[in-house]
Amino acid sequence: MRHLLLATLVALSLPAFAGDAKVQAPDGTALFAREAGHGSHGVLLLHDAGRTSADWTLFIDKLEAKGYRVLAMDLRGHGESADILTTEPDWSLMDDDVQAAIALLRTKGAKKISVVGAGLGANLAVDVASRDPKVETVVLLSPGLNIHGYKPSGTVGAYGARPLLLAAGKDDRMASSTVKYLEKQSQGPTRAVLLSGDASGTNLLDENPNLEDGVLSWLAGNYGAAEGLSENATLRTGDVDQQESQGKRYGE
Repeated sequence: MRHLLLATLVALSLPAFAGDAKVQAPDGTALFAREAGHGSHGVLLLHDAGRTSADWTLFIDKLEAKGYRVLAMDLRGHGESADILTTEPDWSLMDDDVQAAIALLRTKGAKKISVVGAGLGANLAVDVASRDPKVETVVLLSPGLNIHGYKPSGTVGAYGARPLLLAAGKDDRMASSTVKYLEKQSQGPTRAVLLSGDASGTNLLDENPNLEDGVLSWLAGNYGAAEGLSENATLRTGDVDQQESQGKRYGE
């Protein structure tokens, strides 16, 4: 009986979920995800094209320690969500996949939802949030004006007056231009951060502890200027049309 009681107490002290999960996409595809935490505020993490949910490993630990319920998915065609018979994922289905991940967080007990995305994941974050008014805030790391057809310039308006945190490396030409443009189009509490260097995506967090602290503060609802986060400059006329028409990243 004593051992049973101890086992029960240990179980109650553990997070509500931790480990691997499956996100069931609307087309029936089972997508891999990592989950942790047990709070009522759910945070969905979306990686960049060609990357995986493993990019978020350290940040997942930080979020869990802060009391968030976390889900980091491998987008279809990536990591453990890859199909060995398919060389190129159907990018057009990824917004539906992200909606399914948000739905899973809600079934797990999340009452609030925030989405943090890097690169392609950033574009997906604002795309899905623009159609889901219950997403509380998004954080976009190195967004692009057009990544595999996802164009935040066309969805940030529908995102409305909700909080928006943007970050990019100053020497990452496309991402920094996108950050500047989206900051101008944003209707609600907005913070645009340009950091020295050309780091992109989750590398921005790894190389800039102040940014990581700023993201955590933002998710907690502190939308004022965060210490160590720089202001941006004005976007040059013509940059947006030029980059959007390419439909891909610089260097691809």
